Order: sequence, then C-alpha cells, then structure tokens
Amino acid sequence: MVARFQGRNPRAEQWLLTQSSTLITRITNDTRDGVRFVLQEGMRLGRGPRSVALDIVGRMDRAAGRRVGGLVGLTPGDVASSQRALGQLTSGDPAEMAKYLRRKLRDKRFDATVARAIREGKPVPADRARKIVGRYQDRLLYRRGETIARTELLQSLHHAQDEGLRQLVDDGKLNAGQITREWDASEDSDTRDSHRHMDGQSVGLNEPFTSGNGALMMHPGDSSLGAGPEEIINCRCIVRPKIDFIAGLKPGD
Repeated sequence: MVARFQGRNPRAEQWLLTQSSTLITRITNDTRDGVRFVLQEGMRLGRGPRSVALDIVGRMDRAAGRRVGGLVGLTPGDVASSQRALGQLTSGDPAEMAKYLRRKLRDKRFDATVARAIREGKPVPADRARKIVGRYQDRLLYRRGETIARTELLQSLHHAQDEGLRQLVDDGKLNAGQITREWDASEDSDTRDSHRHMDGQSVGLNEPFTSGNGALMMHPGDSSLGAGPEEIINCRCIVRPKIDFIAGLKPGD
C-alpha cells in the first residue's frame, strides 16, 4: 500500500499532537511528546508514513554504520530476537546458522558469508556476526518506526472523520439518526480475519463496530473502548459514512 497525505487536516493534526503515540511504551514523557510532534509535523507537511518513520527511529549514518538521530529504540522482543540471531551465527551448528537465513528482515548481502560458514561447519567470526546482527537490528528498528507512523497517522485521519460528522450534528446541519457508518475491510491476504468479518458491518454514529473477536471500536485504529494492539496495529480498513437526506423530512418538505 502506498499512503500519501496531501493538504491540511487540522483535526487530525491536533489529535496527533495530544493523543497519539499509544503504541509506544516504556519511554519518558519527553520522548513521547517528541514522537507526537514528529507525527503532527508529518501530517501538517503531507509526508507519508515511511518518511515519518525515519524521523522516529533515525537515519543510517554510513560512516558510523548505524542509525542516528532517532527518538525510540528496539522493543524488548526485538532485542531478544537479535540476541537469538547472534547466537545462531556464532553457534557453529549448521542447523542453527541456517535458521538465521530464514529471518525475513535480515540483510541478504551477508547471506554468502553465512552460507560459507554453514558449508564449513564453523561459526561466523564474532566481529562479523556482530556486524550482521547490527544490520538486522537496523531493520527491526525501521519496522517499529514504520508501524508507529503508519498506525498513528491513519488513526488520526479516522478520528478526524468521526469528529467531523459529530460537528455537523452539533451545528444542526444533520441529526445523528441520518448517519450510518459502514466498515470497509481491505480484502487481501494481510487483512485480519477479525476485520474481514466486519466488512460491510453498518452502525449508527454513536454505535461501535464489533470485530470478529468481540472488540469494540468506533473506527479503525480506535482503542478507546478497550481494543488491543492486535486489532489496531497497521490496520488499513476504512469507514464509509452514509447520510440519509430523506430521513426526518415532513410531507411537502
């Protein structure tokens, strides 16, 4: 999916500045505020999730051989994964080293080095193994940044759409009974089964959608009613609002 944000959306920008970064845990308030500012600026300037992700996790410094300038680091799970990768490379066991070659985020430029160690039945030299794992960590870190940026930016747009409908009701231009909202799931192999189950589900303005797992959400990415990360991270679904302009009219109107 290619996502680009064009133009300004003040409601989404304000939401990002005050409510985003819900996916980031175990960090200081200053870091959280910094990420929120980066997300808000990305929205304001019309930048896409991939570009904003690099602001969050840093860009590669070729001279230093690592990412610099980022705001967040690896998750505990990613740290554990990189340590297991290092253990595989330095084990000297061909079966263990072969497991490294099945890691999707590995830097394939080092595959020949690992393959040679497997053939010889020798461990990858420690300094070389650390460099290989360092590149693997860079990719894990980038994936985290992209997940944060994509999820938070899209969530802000959904929230802004919902808020816009409510303001139409508050201003008296519509009444809530005229508005229904339909969940539109992305129909491909990456779509969650629980969201595929929701495709076509229709609810009123003030009613939540119910996922196939029973989670309640006012819109894609919404966690205000208790939906967990398994329901919101990288969600690509959208809501299609429908307005019945005939409802409520009196005879002769």
